Amino acid sequence: MSAKSRDVIIYNNLTELINKISVPKNYHVLIDGIIQGKESKVIAEELGLTRKRVYQMYWQYVKWCMDYTDMMYHEDFPPISREEYYIFRESHRGLTYQEELEALKQYILSKQ
Repeated sequence: MSAKSRDVIIYNNLTELINKISVPKNYHVLIDGIIQGKESKVIAEELGLTRKRVYQMYWQYVKWCMDYTDMMYHEDFPPISREEYYIFRESHRGLTYQEELEALKQYILSKQ
């Protein structure tokens, strides 16, 4: 998996949630593999799945974590509540994805 995927899991301590949200055993293998820095191809082989399915599982896990905590997660800055994110996003319409991400990062860091 990508370093970005690993960073999201580790930076936001999403490993702590794996037992709280009751995920299937395959997700434990997935998260352990990501933390160990395994490539998606290796994780897919271990699970008997395609690489595409492994990426879908990763995003499903992050979504379950967001649903459980009501937070939005990023790889290099603190999480933000969904409500606060949607308010921020509404006031920053018209930005490209990269511009929005940078503005959001600055917004979050300025609050600390």
